[in-house]
Amino acid sequence: MPTTIKLIGHSSPRTKSQSNRSMSTELNQHSAWPTGPDRVYLYVDFNEMVDTDCYLLSKTDIKTDRYGNQIRIVENMPIVGFMDDIDQNGEPGILTVDGYAELNDGTGGWSAEQVKWCIRVQKDQFRHEKR
Repeated sequence: MPTTIKLIGHSSPRTKSQSNRSMSTELNQHSAWPTGPDRVYLYVDFNEMVDTDCYLLSKTDIKTDRYGNQIRIVENMPIVGFMDDIDQNGEPGILTVDGYAELNDGTGGWSAEQVKWCIRVQKDQFRHEKR
């Protein structure tokens, strides 16, 4: 049975395979990395690192994306983590990185136990995007 990714407030859920097709997702041996315009952007505080390639994402299953949509997080869901950033010229933008949702196992220390979801990212693939 396919995993359902439902955008809360949208008319129809998309199965993971439909989402992967629509996002032109490329696969590697570990998970799906999102590419293309339909990626889900979720805020991540990149200062809250659990591991060298894992950050705290959400305390609950629902998180608001960059555009105000309520997103239900599911295991291995491809997402783009983002955080406010300023470029070398002082222009505002966002720092982004591709990753996927991972259920937190609570091994990351003091705050990790309070968070349900983490984002596992492509190490050293952070980039600055203009707003």
